[in-house]
Amino acid sequence: MLRTIAMKNGALAMLLAGVVVGLASAQVVDIYQRHGSLSTGLFTLDVGEAINFSVTLDDDSSGPVGKVYMRLIDEKGTVKASKLVSLAPGQSATLPYSVPGRYRAVFELRESTLNLSDRRSVGSTVEVFDVNDFKINRFVCGENIPPRKV
Repeated sequence: MLRTIAMKNGALAMLLAGVVVGLASAQVVDIYQRHGSLSTGLFTLDVGEAINFSVTLDDDSSGPVGKVYMRLIDEKGTVKASKLVSLAPGQSATLPYSVPGRYRAVFELRESTLNLSDRRSVGSTVEVFDVNDFKINRFVCGENIPPRKV
């Protein structure tokens, strides 16, 4: 009887170990895919200036949350600032930055491929302003690529 219990416990331990090893080696599938993006050309940020790089997710209020990856990249291709945000329809996020240099602003909309409406899009702006008087000096434009159906 004791031997049978020991064998059952051993078998259970082996099964549990197999499950743990299987879970540890499982790969996570990313259901979020790239759907839209914006990239500006190079712009210059002078001493005493700062920027606000902002994005807004526009969609029906019942639409799903979208993940937006915002980056500021210098002229050598180095990411100098970044932010990953989850936005519900109508929400906005801002990435501020104030180190002088030459940059381009890039965002990528990464989201589920399920339940996307035809009107879903992302609006974005880059405001360059004077730090001392908060006067907006200029807006930077870029190519806005709308989301696509998969």
